[in-house]
Amino acid sequence: MRFLPYSNGFHKIKVKRQLHPLETTKIVIYVLLIILILGFLYQVISDKVASVKIKPKSQYVRIDGKSFYYNLIGSGEYTVIFDGNIGTGSAQWSKIIKSLNKGFDGKVFVYDRAGYGFNDSGKAESPEQQARDLRMILKKAGVTGPYILVGEEYGSLVMTNYAKLYPQSVGGMILIDPINEKLLKDKTFIKSYKKESFKRAVEYYGSYIGFTSLINGVNLLDNPKGFLDQIGDWQKQAFLVERIRKNYTGAYYNELNNLIEANSTSQDEGLLNGKPVSIIINEKRNIEGQKEFSKLTSKELFDVYSVNPESDVISLENNDIVYNALKSITKKYKSMKKLEEQNTQR
Repeated sequence: MRFLPYSNGFHKIKVKRQLHPLETTKIVIYVLLIILILGFLYQVISDKVASVKIKPKSQYVRIDGKSFYYNLIGSGEYTVIFDGNIGTGSAQWSKIIKSLNKGFDGKVFVYDRAGYGFNDSGKAESPEQQARDLRMILKKAGVTGPYILVGEEYGSLVMTNYAKLYPQSVGGMILIDPINEKLLKDKTFIKSYKKESFKRAVEYYGSYIGFTSLINGVNLLDNPKGFLDQIGDWQKQAFLVERIRKNYTGAYYNELNNLIEANSTSQDEGLLNGKPVSIIINEKRNIEGQKEFSKLTSKELFDVYSVNPESDVISLENNDIVYNALKSITKKYKSMKKLEEQNTQR
């Protein structure tokens, strides 16, 4: 301070205090913590509201405290089990199920893997562990075999793992655009999966704090090409609600890592020896790699179909091909069973 001329008072000088770098860092951290807490609270409230808004229309069982939803349709001496692409859920089978309602003589079982649909999430699981989950779901739901397994893309890994673990319960298999485990060790083949991994990691961790919901609001989330255009209004609404939640994003991220880490070893030669197998080849992917699935069974029991899809989900876009393959394989299964019974009676 200093004396003012012609005055007995004082003149106050304001000195601006410089913030120490450590104090600035603390302020930034506090602000970020507040944003994270608010984001977390927003996501919790948003999830609660979504749970009230959309209710499941299917049955469920509980395994290790986790809910698994499923639909069981029809009746008959065998059961067709559907397991689909990474990131789609059971809605992808809606068209083929409508087709099977017309005179199909078997049961149809459709479910979601952990994290998809209305299912609870859990620890990261390999395709083998997911196949074990499926076994427990079938047991708890009282769904009897023999089973005709139908798997598309990632679901093909779950189906071949199931067949390896429980061969006696399987009567046949259809693989749609299947993933060849051998190619998962090919750096060129998995390049696209690695490219997507970072984005899916951001979505997963962002789904805890409302960030994924935010980027969804500005249309920056990718969905399987053509998927939403081909499912019903209720299914679309349910998918869009679940799409931004940690259950879905965590399931997708886990399955993507399974592919990157080649976390599946189930496609042994002769895996389904003596049982019918059909492959629906995606002409836009590795055709030779898909044809190698002929090793799963004998030549006379192996059929190949081929499609050139515009979308990412063949079972929706080409459901007529899937329907024909299913009718053919169930016919073979029934013929083989009848012949087996005749031989037993002799």
